[in-house]
Amino acid sequence: MISGLCTWLVNQSRLASHPIRGKQVEKREEPPHRIPELSPAEYQGYTTAYREQRPDLLVLALLLVHTAADVGEVFGLMVRDFDLEAKRVRLQRTKTRRHKTANKPRLVPLPSVLVAEIRSHIAEHGVEGSDQLFQMVPRRELENMHQRAANAISRPELTLKDLRHIAAISWVKAGVHIRTVSRYMGHASIQMTMRYTEFEPDEGAATEQAERALETLNKTA
Repeated sequence: MISGLCTWLVNQSRLASHPIRGKQVEKREEPPHRIPELSPAEYQGYTTAYREQRPDLLVLALLLVHTAADVGEVFGLMVRDFDLEAKRVRLQRTKTRRHKTANKPRLVPLPSVLVAEIRSHIAEHGVEGSDQLFQMVPRRELENMHQRAANAISRPELTLKDLRHIAAISWVKAGVHIRTVSRYMGHASIQMTMRYTEFEPDEGAATEQAERALETLNKTA
């Protein structure tokens, strides 16, 4: 941010030269990316806090945990972005316009529990079509509730953005192919998604995949 301000000052002839590019000020090293995950017990504690304190916000939290959406994406969702029969949502990131994939929508699957919460929310508020699904919820209320839920599981450092990573990790652990995870995340390249490959699929996921593979061989024309 400071570098951008200096660039503007140079363009406005307020500075003779850019202090960072001229090495008058050392550029700060970027900290390593945090890739937080939630244990099953922490997930249960996190969602229980919502159920007990703000059940009306639980659907927002579940969307973030299970779809890898950005907070801004979630608040911009319209009712028509959901196909609840097919259990999927249409998401579109807006932060990466410099990439070719920026405006390419992606279809992300929804777990059944989330479909039920969305149906309930739509029925309660009477929204439809091009109505924004969460127009009645101030973002600050979600941020405050998230912090209370994070504190409840002794993870005060957990951010709403971290839930996007948690979604990716849960897909990898479930045995979802890394290229599919990349598509769900809306990444510009597979390299951005490869950091999640350190997480191994659960043994149950491998067994389920083996059963699905058998079904494909048993299908008759």
